[in-house]
Amino acid sequence: MTKTPDSQVAIITGAGSGIGKHASILLAQHGVKTFLIDFDSVSGQNTADHIIKSGGESFFEKVDVSQPDQMEKAVNKCIELYGGLDIGVNSAGIAGARELTHSYSISDWNKLIEINLTGVFISMKYQITKMVANGSGRIVNISSIAGIVGLPNASAYVAAKHGVIGITKTAALEYAKNGISINAISPGWTRTDLIKNMIDDESKEKSIRLRHPTERLVEPEEIAQTILWLCTQSPDSLTGAVIPVDGAFTTK
Repeated sequence: MTKTPDSQVAIITGAGSGIGKHASILLAQHGVKTFLIDFDSVSGQNTADHIIKSGGESFFEKVDVSQPDQMEKAVNKCIELYGGLDIGVNSAGIAGARELTHSYSISDWNKLIEINLTGVFISMKYQITKMVANGSGRIVNISSIAGIVGLPNASAYVAAKHGVIGITKTAALEYAKNGISINAISPGWTRTDLIKNMIDDESKEKSIRLRHPTERLVEPEEIAQTILWLCTQSPDSLTGAVIPVDGAFTTK
């Protein structure tokens, strides 16, 4: 039986900005206790402060998701603080370099894979360990349209996001019998700081908008709403799914 939101505890990675920030705030607004993780201590604490000032429960911990010892300690601290773990939202990620595959540096490749893919694996590893012991849990991994289709000049990002979908499906199969639902969301181009930094003029934004049949960018609140539904309202049998929230970008 799914707990009510006001009795649930969530760990959200990448909670300082973008999708992770919006998901943290929305979950907290519905009564979920939020344990926030980000490498940027200023933005992460700002999200926690916003939630607390709005009447929610939140705690921030600076963590590099690519470091297993840091993530394991954070999960244990969450358990100590809130007494359990029901939800994992794995949103931490970077855009990485924009280069043709043959020009992509090994160091840039390794950095992106460590954060965007290995970081999701590490986060899931310690989240699932606690959820197996509890006999229930819900995990949402943030992939991308780049996890479904290829995008030029982004080989590492595309590889990582495809990998996120792969590990989501595999873990869903492994832990379905343990009462753990594991799904992925594949956002289209979403209006976050990460994307804003890549769009340096109006013509480029228009070009990106028009790639979506809806002719607009995805709003981060739309992703957050999908996360909330998956974590608190969706049927238990919904697991192993990849949900595009992309204005029909990948339908073409």
